[in-house]
Amino acid sequence: MTARPQGRPGPPPPGALPAGAGRSPPPSPSLAAEVRVARHEQIRELRRSRTVAAGLSLVAFWLVCVVVGPIIATKDPLATDALHALAPPSGAHWFGTDSLGRDTFARVMTGGRPLLVIAPTVAVLATALGTMLGLVCGYRRGMVDDVLSRCFEAFLALPVVIFASVTVVALGRSPEAIVVAVATPMIPVVARTVRAAVLSERHLEYIDVARARTESAAHIMFREILPNIGPVVVAEFMLRMTQSVVAVATLSFIGLGSQPPTPDWGRQIAEHYSLLGGGGVWAVLFPVLAIVSLVGGLSLILEGAMAVADRSS
Repeated sequence: MTARPQGRPGPPPPGALPAGAGRSPPPSPSLAAEVRVARHEQIRELRRSRTVAAGLSLVAFWLVCVVVGPIIATKDPLATDALHALAPPSGAHWFGTDSLGRDTFARVMTGGRPLLVIAPTVAVLATALGTMLGLVCGYRRGMVDDVLSRCFEAFLALPVVIFASVTVVALGRSPEAIVVAVATPMIPVVARTVRAAVLSERHLEYIDVARARTESAAHIMFREILPNIGPVVVAEFMLRMTQSVVAVATLSFIGLGSQPPTPDWGRQIAEHYSLLGGGGVWAVLFPVLAIVSLVGGLSLILEGAMAVADRSS
């Protein structure tokens, strides 16, 4: 038998894979650079978007009012004046007065504080928890996905306002109870959307590369998948923010939000909508316009961001 020359590898045995065949190629530096460039371009597009700028202006206006509202409104929003009840707009009262003679302008300028504190908290909580659950369900699959998906479906059958109303009555009318009551039914909605986005990513090449590097499941979910589904998460946050504003204002309208005499847009509408034919139109009109402008601003931001994402894709 002739010996194989030393230093020269022989042919692989039958059925054996060539050296390095089972390894995944490392991620290309050029691909990572392209991703960074694409993200910077998206940010530039967002800054140039007139739709996003208009939405941010509306939201920023009401955020400023929350901070400096008491300074802008020179009159006390709690001071009553029965002699000037339901007065129309004038030099003394720019937005008129309500049924107790309180200055409507002062109450509108300060009445957005409960809404603009609770609604963002609800949106952040629902988006954060929903994103984590969606990542786990979409990546892990199996029994965990089955059990959580059934729970999500059960909560999706509950209208947000009805569930929140019952929960607030049970837990009390504190801001914390309102946050829990409104955020809870939103979490499954976010989780299902994120789960669907994860399912479309989990079989892509960059996930196989991360697994080949023996990265942990947490690393793959939060460092690999999450940045790539970022636009989905941002869109969900904006949607939940808009939904939270409407839900919290509705709770105030039915008497489950901020309690009198605290200025609150939803409660102002509830207190005067029955007086529309008797001079209460101004006390209703301006809180309604405030809510509509805030929701409209959030919708414009979402619309502009989605348009930029569509152009980038």
